[in-house]
Amino acid sequence: MASVTTDYMALSTLSDEQKGRELLAEAVKAMGYDKLETIESYQADMEFDWRFPWTLMPMNAVPGSKNKLTRFHFLPNSFDGQYENLEGRKKGDIYGLQSWEFYKMEDGRHTASKSEKRAWALATYHYLIEGPFRLQHADIVQYAGKAEYEGVTYELVFATWDTTDPHKGHDQWLLYIHPETKMVDLVNATIREYFLPMPKNMAEGTVLYKRKKHESGIYFPEEMVIQLMSPKKEKKHVYKILMGNLQVDSFSEDKLRPIPGLKEYGDAKPETKR
Repeated sequence: MASVTTDYMALSTLSDEQKGRELLAEAVKAMGYDKLETIESYQADMEFDWRFPWTLMPMNAVPGSKNKLTRFHFLPNSFDGQYENLEGRKKGDIYGLQSWEFYKMEDGRHTASKSEKRAWALATYHYLIEGPFRLQHADIVQYAGKAEYEGVTYELVFATWDTTDPHKGHDQWLLYIHPETKMVDLVNATIREYFLPMPKNMAEGTVLYKRKKHESGIYFPEEMVIQLMSPKKEKKHVYKILMGNLQVDSFSEDKLRPIPGLKEYGDAKPETKR
C-alpha cells in the first residue's frame, strides 16, 4: 500500500507532472469542487466520534466536541473560519481564525486568544475539506502510480511545495483517486504542524472520505475517518468526523472577518507561520 514516505525523487519528468495535474483537475471537476470558486461561504455541523482508547488522550483539538455538535463556518480557498460549540459543557463558545490571527467571540466582540490547538483545528479541518481543490496550486503535483485499497486500484497524485524531499516547511500529500468516479476517496499526508509533540515516526496520517452531493453540486464530505500513519481498514481509526446540516452562502464573509485592517492571505501563509 503506497505511503507518502515513498521516495518521489524519480517523479521528475514533464509527463509525470502533466498527468498528475490532469488527474487532479479531473477529480476537482468530478467532485464539483470547481464551484468553490463561485460560493462565498459554507457551514456544517460536525460531530467528533473518538474511538477508545484515543478518547482518553489529549488529542482533541476542539474541547467539548466529543460526540457533541460543533458548527463550523468557512470561507472557501482561505484559512478564515469560525466554530461554535452547540452542545455540552462548552456550549456557546465561539472561536475564529482570520488572516492567521486567532480570537474568541464573546457578546459580539472579539478578543485575542492563544489556544494553539483550536487554531490548528480550524485551519486543518478547513483544509481537509477543500484539499483537492487547493492542492491544484501546489508547486509540485505529480503522478505517483497506482495503489490498491479495499479491492480498488487507485490512481495516485503526489503534491507538495518547494521540493519532493520531506521537509518541515510544507506538508506532503498523496491523493487516492477512484478510477471510475474520479473522486478523491482518501489522502495520506504528513503532519508537519501539530499542537502536541509528535514522534517522528507518527508524523503521517490518513483521511478516508465518504461524500454526498450537496444541492450546490459540490460533493462535500459527510464523513471523514482519521487514521494515524498509512491507510488501514476503516475500523482502525482514531476518530471520525460526521458532517451534516451543510449550507452554502448562508452568511456573508463579514461574519468571519471581525478584525479590521488585517491583510487577506487567501490560500497562503505569512512567512512567520511557515
